[in-house]
Amino acid sequence: MKEKQTIAQEHLENLNRSLQKLSRSQTDHFQSVRAKEEMKQKKRIEDWLSVLDYTATQNSKVINRATGTGTWVLRDPRYERWKNSGTEASCLWCCGVPGVGKSFITSVIIEDLEAASRSRKNIAVAYIYCDYKNQEPDAKDYLGCILKQLLQRKRSVPDEVKASFAKHHQGKSQRPHISEVVHLLQKVAETFSRVYVVIDALDESVTRGADKDDTSLMMVDKLKGLNKHISFLVTSRDTVGHMFERVPKLTISAHEDDLKAYIENYLWKNDRLAKKLSGREELQQKITDKVLHHAEKM
Repeated sequence: MKEKQTIAQEHLENLNRSLQKLSRSQTDHFQSVRAKEEMKQKKRIEDWLSVLDYTATQNSKVINRATGTGTWVLRDPRYERWKNSGTEASCLWCCGVPGVGKSFITSVIIEDLEAASRSRKNIAVAYIYCDYKNQEPDAKDYLGCILKQLLQRKRSVPDEVKASFAKHHQGKSQRPHISEVVHLLQKVAETFSRVYVVIDALDESVTRGADKDDTSLMMVDKLKGLNKHISFLVTSRDTVGHMFERVPKLTISAHEDDLKAYIENYLWKNDRLAKKLSGREELQQKITDKVLHHAEKM
């Protein structure tokens, strides 16, 4: 009798273990399905906020940049102050003449900030590359793109953003008004310890036409209103200087070390030139010096 009870007990324990295993499997499956649905919903919300994406632009600039070039800006006291001093220096204007390499410097700054965000928790970086060839985006598109990038740094979408998405998808799908985008941007920015926003070539986003709002002016105005939550850096020509009259200014100019690195990189990437210059350091130096001399006269 006792032996039968023991066998029955073993069967019950085995059955219980099997049921627990099945329950865990079902729970895992349910959680997996829910996680996938949440990711799909998150992607829909991000696309609803903005279709703009500058990841490929940034990657291209980093790949095509000569090693070590542009790092002088990271040692500039004005950049260091902006990066490290919190909201006391919430904006930095980096200006330069056409062709001096402002977008190239922008890519260096973005890379530096993203490295900081990886080493320090709860820091977010968002960026925009304005382009005069594409005048379609307006201030709402650009600000939506910034909000989208902040959401991409989070595992889940905040409830207030979900509620806004649901509200605008009752019946006909509509995008939020710019005031709502700014409000949501503020709320999401508050969930980070620090938010950096970098805008390249702001002057190329200027909307022309008396019947249109100035995209660049509106975007800067909205970001200035969020200075307690967001530190933003702008590169541009001096044509938009009236927007930054009381803002710290960093002038972007051609640096000899950058020019030298670019020239040497070009010489060695060109197979024909590389063969001719192989073992002829003196000739290479003469070519470099001559190009630098002409560049200084420009």
